[in-house]
Amino acid sequence: MHFLINYIFRNKPFFLGIILIILIGGIAGFIGAFLIFLLFFLYLKNSRLQFLLITFLVTFFLGDNISGFLSFNNNFRFLILGFGLIYLLKFNILKRNEGMVLLPFTVVALTITFLFSPLGLDALIRSIGFLLVGLVIFKSINKLYTADSNKASDLLILVLFLYFLINAILVFIPTFYLVGRFSGLMNNPNGLGMLGMLSFGIIDLLQKSKNTSFTDRFYLGFKILLFVLVLLTGSRTAMLSIIIYLVVLQVYKNKKFLILVVLMFFPLSYLLYNIDFIAIFNSLGLGESLRTDSLESGSGRMETWMVAWDEVKNQPFFGKGMMYDNYFIDEYRETFIGENQGRHWYGIWSSYLSLLLNVGIVGLIAYLLFLFKCFQMAHNKKLAFAFLILVLASGVTESWMAASMNAFTPLLFLYFAIQAQPNNPYKTS
Repeated sequence: MHFLINYIFRNKPFFLGIILIILIGGIAGFIGAFLIFLLFFLYLKNSRLQFLLITFLVTFFLGDNISGFLSFNNNFRFLILGFGLIYLLKFNILKRNEGMVLLPFTVVALTITFLFSPLGLDALIRSIGFLLVGLVIFKSINKLYTADSNKASDLLILVLFLYFLINAILVFIPTFYLVGRFSGLMNNPNGLGMLGMLSFGIIDLLQKSKNTSFTDRFYLGFKILLFVLVLLTGSRTAMLSIIIYLVVLQVYKNKKFLILVVLMFFPLSYLLYNIDFIAIFNSLGLGESLRTDSLESGSGRMETWMVAWDEVKNQPFFGKGMMYDNYFIDEYRETFIGENQGRHWYGIWSSYLSLLLNVGIVGLIAYLLFLFKCFQMAHNKKLAFAFLILVLASGVTESWMAASMNAFTPLLFLYFAIQAQPNNPYKTS
């Protein structure tokens, strides 16, 4: 903690810039935020790329706020993305950029959207969003790690820690809860839970790196903080995905653990099928926090999935272009559901169904190929495999993988950008 405080004081202008961007942005909007960003960007001659990357990440973390003081980030993220692309031309953004693994998926998505989308230019622009966001993050990480991998890792850890520490402080303020679930700075319980889930994998990766100034005790405390925050959000997807990640790591580390998992599979399956866990959770007083009243129906998701699947079958191979998933469910809700609209009718709630609606089987295969290419680039295959399982598991009940301008896809890119760095050795234990 002493190192953390010293680091902040040594880089006061850097962190002051981030704070002022948020404050001025909340008052004057995204144009005011961008002007403050430019002012500090010009001033910080020796850390411009660091400032750009951290502003980029923080803006995306806050970008899901569609109303209130932080809502300026919704538009500000597009400005930062555009500025980042222009600035990185200085470093020949396309040369040796691992983000180019996104090109096949982008070509497929762009072609399908051009041919079949009813949404026009906006959908076409979103089709190339994956590639543009990926290029900025992969190139930025490559330059920073090439210059000084230790400083790059410390900066990422510190920014993530401060973000979640602020959220932890807000736990005690009732206005940051939504229907009893902690929503934090994202104003979205599920969103904050997913952010904590992905950050858990990144922090574990950085802990295993030899290029870090933080102790194992710090990392343990940080992971506990993340898990507690995820519990408070009530995001069952995030909680389960973290648990799956940890189990996969144990299996990878100790093959005997795999034997135990296999032996326990059938007894556990029998218990899950025959025991009324909902009644048990309710008797323990955990019904409200785990939202057991919605466990059987997946918070209404299954109803939405059936409707989405019926639509997928109309054009299974190609879909109808990026953003069609939201367009379709909005049209369906307004046409068939009417006034009594449950929350589950405001999304598809599955990355796989969203991708099928948008780009069909062809696009889904292209996306999975991108993930496989990321795995191939990774230097620590054990951690990369576990993280991929975490990502794939979370996509079952959340649609985050079908969009590039959310808070989560940049963290996916960030993880594999770090993994792709050859000068970032890992501990053997």
